Amino acid sequence: MRRQIFVYAAALAALLVVSAAPLTAQLRVTPGWADPEGSGAERRRTGPSLRLSWDATLRPHLLLRLNGEGLLLRGRPTFPDYGGGAEFADLVAAGASVDLVLRGTGRVRPYASGGLGAYWLQLLGDTPNPYGPVTPALNGALGVDVPLGRLTPFLEARWTLLLTDYAASDFEPLAWRSLSLGLAWRRD
Repeated sequence: MRRQIFVYAAALAALLVVSAAPLTAQLRVTPGWADPEGSGAERRRTGPSLRLSWDATLRPHLLLRLNGEGLLLRGRPTFPDYGGGAEFADLVAAGASVDLVLRGTGRVRPYASGGLGAYWLQLLGDTPNPYGPVTPALNGALGVDVPLGRLTPFLEARWTLLLTDYAASDFEPLAWRSLSLGLAWRRD
């Protein structure tokens, strides 16, 4: 129940802020690679990720970013006598997050972002997540935009921490970092 309230509150806050935002907006497509951290890295390998984002300019250096993300972390092979099983299976994650972005100015614009999200997690070939279908998350990113008219290539390093130990071990939260090279399109 608390997770549902968290998700609804984040969605309501995003809608309220977006409804008050100016019409300057930007769509971002961010393919990349996600790399698990901590005990999740013992059971998973690097895998592909894709994030679609929409930016709304709140102030000249402040943006609101709505993200939709999907990724696949491949399971590590196990030795037959080790047992392995579902804990070493591929992990699929899909989620949404709301971030605040502080952005610099100039020909090359560095930025930092942070926010809250909610993710659906599933180990392939395993029973559904015993903690429920939605897991809250925290995320942060550092990146650099290079505006070229309406198109803006960018490079971003992002970190996501899920508030669950599902698909990890030792009661340690599941986390991954991703490195992405993407392209943004701005409408005037």
